[in-house]
Amino acid sequence: MLQKLWYDRPVRTQLLIAIGAINLIAALLAGVVSIINTRTATRVEIEASLEIAQRFVTATMKDLAAQDRLDQLEEELPLELKHLRHVRIMFMDTMGQLTVVSPQPGSVTRPEQAPRWFAALVRPQLVGRAVRVVAIDHANPVIIIGEPSDEIAEAWRDFSSLAIVWLTLNALILLVLYAVLGRLLDPLAHLSRGMLSLEEGRYATRLALPKVKELGVLTERFNTLASALGTARDENSRLYRQLISVQEEERREIANELHDEAGPCLFGITAMHPRFRCLLVRDLTGARPRSRGASARFCRSSSGLN
Repeated sequence: MLQKLWYDRPVRTQLLIAIGAINLIAALLAGVVSIINTRTATRVEIEASLEIAQRFVTATMKDLAAQDRLDQLEEELPLELKHLRHVRIMFMDTMGQLTVVSPQPGSVTRPEQAPRWFAALVRPQLVGRAVRVVAIDHANPVIIIGEPSDEIAEAWRDFSSLAIVWLTLNALILLVLYAVLGRLLDPLAHLSRGMLSLEEGRYATRLALPKVKELGVLTERFNTLASALGTARDENSRLYRQLISVQEEERREIANELHDEAGPCLFGITAMHPRFRCLLVRDLTGARPRSRGASARFCRSSSGLN
């Protein structure tokens, strides 16, 4: 399985997969660190907003009490605290009913804009219990609750923007690396085709030296090998032709020696032919027909030597 998924892939594909995996691991680690930092920043921001809101509400209520205008508290608080963020301020009436004073409905980013999994990761654990109550004499209490929804929504927008930028840059990097690795590893393809040419017996094949130093050394060694193989083939051809020439020379010498040794014998046979013929005719006159046939064949053969 591993052989098919990894080792059978081209070198360029393996490098791109390795680089992409490293970038992905780095992005995951950066995301974990970013979530931890965002959670910490959100908690600090909520605590600071609660402190500021408590001071504003306390100051506003004291000012209205000094002016004997506590009955206008519900109208004055939204005007004084409309720029505060990360808090929800509620006014408790004499019946114990809670009315949201700030922020006004529709003026805050809803938490649904951020995915639930992201909100669960970023939301501080203690923010839900961060409640402040401000109360003075002759006035209904004001309840201040930390609200991290808008902070989480902002963190999600930043996180998603960074994710889009990272994906775009990573895709561009992989495309650039694909092209660069193609140019860098192209000499290996030429080297492979050169080895195939050597295997087919084309020892005159030579490769141009690439600009990459390491691949240049390999190409130079290939050219040296091709030159050595060509020289060896030429030397073998020369030795083969020399061997054939020596064999032909020895064949001619053997033929001459055989001719020189057999010549006198043939001449003697030719010279003694009439005498042998007479002797055979005389000795075989009374012989059987089979013997006479053999004598006749010998005489014909002897006649061919004349």
